[in-house]
Amino acid sequence: MRAGRILTAAASLGLALGALACTSASAQASTKPSVSLKFATNKVTASKTMTVDVSTKDLPRGTTLYLQWQVGSKHVWTRYRVLGSTAGTSVVKAPDIGKYEFRVLASTKKATVTSSSDEVLYSYGTVTLTDFCNEAIQCNDSGNVQIGSTDYTYAEYWNTSDTYPQWGEAANLAQNTSCRSATLTFAGSGDFDGAASFVTYEKIVQTKSQATQASTAPNTIGTLTVTLDGGPWIQDISTSDTGINANVYLNGTFSCYTPTGL
Repeated sequence: MRAGRILTAAASLGLALGALACTSASAQASTKPSVSLKFATNKVTASKTMTVDVSTKDLPRGTTLYLQWQVGSKHVWTRYRVLGSTAGTSVVKAPDIGKYEFRVLASTKKATVTSSSDEVLYSYGTVTLTDFCNEAIQCNDSGNVQIGSTDYTYAEYWNTSDTYPQWGEAANLAQNTSCRSATLTFAGSGDFDGAASFVTYEKIVQTKSQATQASTAPNTIGTLTVTLDGGPWIQDISTSDTGINANVYLNGTFSCYTPTGL
C-alpha cells in the first residue's frame, strides 16, 4: 500500500514537471525577438529629414539596429543608417526624390536576429512646369516678359479671347502624376507685351477634387496653390478683357516623388 502511494506521488511529480516544461517552452516561444519600424510620416521632403520610430522586444545582448533600404534594379537591401543598440526615435536625412522600401535589421556580430516589416517612404522634390511641358503637355514658347516692375520668367504663354467666367484650356495632362501639390504663378499683358488693363485668372481642374482658382490684378503676378490628388488635371486661363489681345503667361513648380512628376 505504501509502495502504491510512492508510485502515485512520483507520477504526480512527473506530470507537474512536464507541465512546467511545457509552460517554459511556451514562454520562450512567446518571447521571440522582434523589431518594428514606423515613420512619423511616410511623405517627406527630399534631402531634408525624416523621423524613424523603432520598437524592439527581447533582442539578445549585443544586438545592433540598422536602417536599410532597397536599391538597384534587383532591390538589394543595403545599409542606410546605423541606429545603435536601443529602440527609440531617430531623425535622419531623407533620401533624394523617389519612392523607397525601408526596414530595420537587428543583428549581432555573429548572425542576423530578425528584421521588421517593409515600410514605404515617398520623398518629394521639385518638378517644374517646364518639366511637364517637356514630358507630357503641349506648351508655347518660354521666355521673359515685363509685368509691372518685374521681369517675369514664364514657362508657357497663351493668347486668349475667353472672358471670365468663360475659360480657355492652356494645358491638359491626361495621366496620373506623383505630385501632391503645386505652386503656380501667372500674369497677363496686352498684345506685344503692352501693359495689361485686365484681371487675369488661372484654374486647375482635377478629376477627383474640387477645382481651385485664383486671380491677379492688372500688371501683377498671381499665385495659385493647389493640393493635387495624383490624377489628371487641366490648366485653364481667363481674363476680364473683352478683346482678343490678352496674353497670359504661366510658370510654377510641383512637389512630386518622381523626377518628371509622372
